[in-house]
Amino acid sequence: MLNDEELEKILTESRKAGAVYAGYVLLRLPLELHDLFAEWLRTHEPLKAERVLQRIFEARGGKAYDSAFGARMTGTGAYADLLGQRFKLAYKRLVFPGASDFNLSLFRPPVGGQMDLFW
Repeated sequence: MLNDEELEKILTESRKAGAVYAGYVLLRLPLELHDLFAEWLRTHEPLKAERVLQRIFEARGGKAYDSAFGARMTGTGAYADLLGQRFKLAYKRLVFPGASDFNLSLFRPPVGGQMDLFW
């Protein structure tokens, strides 16, 4: 709600700058971060504050934070689904090539093991 309208622009500029992969995380507010963020929001964006907080609760099943695997990064519900769809469409349109595969055959563990680094 604060910068969601910039999603496509951020991806476009990232791709232009050479990014080969992108991802997103819906705002997470574990523990005391909810109160801190709510205070900041009411101070700096008072006209948007309640709407932003409501969207967060909607995308987190009525809570400020949902730690459930598969939901904690992207949220759930209509708004979270809409953001996910927008991200996927922009990502596809911009043709991110994906992270390069690393040639792991070139890796050689250090002689003597890593613990030698500490002695």
